[in-house]
Amino acid sequence: MFIDKRNDEHYLDPTCYEALMKIAKDRRSYMPIIYVCSPYSGDIEGNTKRARKYCKYVLQEGGVPLAPHLLFPQFTKDRELGIHMDLILLRHCKELWVFGKTVTRGMEIEIRQARKYGKTVKFIKEEFYEV
Repeated sequence: MFIDKRNDEHYLDPTCYEALMKIAKDRRSYMPIIYVCSPYSGDIEGNTKRARKYCKYVLQEGGVPLAPHLLFPQFTKDRELGIHMDLILLRHCKELWVFGKTVTRGMEIEIRQARKYGKTVKFIKEEFYEV
């Protein structure tokens, strides 16, 4: 997050700048872990690119993005083990955010389990606004 030292009229405003920096620092002291739920299978290259974009969005919104579907396929091809590990990590997240137009079988499992755990589930449109 960029905070300008100048005000809207382009004059230096150190008092306002310091106050905004303090607020930004306080906001960074707590960053909730957000589980990024998006498609992976099918168009793996395109879905990976989109998942990275979703992670950047979560970070911009003040969260710590967790996208295990970008990590686990790098060292295991066992889908059931991957989903099991996903759900273990999901327990430690504050919320699950669903991205993309398609909800896959794996995503359905994650959404259902998030609700079972009492997590907030948000559906985010491709243009990055909550539905």
